[in-house]
Amino acid sequence: MFLHGGGFREGDRTHYGSIAEPFLKKGIITAVASYRLTTDGFHYPAQSDDVKSAINWIHKNIASYGGKTDAIYVGGHSAGAILSADVGVDRAWMTEMNIPKQALKGIIPISGPYDMRKKGRPGEQSAYAPTAELQAQASPILHIKDPVPTALVVVGSVEKYQESSIAFTEGLKAAGVDASYLLMEGEDHDDTAFSLANEDSALFKRAIKMIEGSF
Repeated sequence: MFLHGGGFREGDRTHYGSIAEPFLKKGIITAVASYRLTTDGFHYPAQSDDVKSAINWIHKNIASYGGKTDAIYVGGHSAGAILSADVGVDRAWMTEMNIPKQALKGIIPISGPYDMRKKGRPGEQSAYAPTAELQAQASPILHIKDPVPTALVVVGSVEKYQESSIAFTEGLKAAGVDASYLLMEGEDHDDTAFSLANEDSALFKRAIKMIEGSF
């Protein structure tokens, strides 16, 4: 499953169908999901709850499309990276939704900050997590309790989220996750999103290795 970016303020799944195409060639089903936006008055945890509901739907329905119910990977770009990280650092919610924890195999957060207490772009942080309490709750790096087995944390070399991505990767490793950090040379914040749709990119190749178990 892929989650779009847009600062929690904008974006829609209909804009990202190209993400699915190279994965389809490899026999991998890709669901591109939307979530409630802050411009409609929603803040954390509404967006995370939407992602969890989408994963629940995939687990219960993907077999009818030829997919595996116990081999779900979640990736996202920018705001979507934060959300993919959020659902992957503590799988307690899966038990609450009667989903086996082993069904969620890994996460691929791309170009995201993982500590929402630090100032981001104007308006985003205050809209997504408007209080200090919510900012702490919405910070995946603070809640690595029962994480997924594997993770690929990705960032471009000419964007500002390298420090955050390295720290998140190290936090996952400390919790026993088979986590890897991928720096996309020469790529900015927009480039990294498009790289996932490019079967010749390092990001796509590493994602395939992760899903195929040769990570």
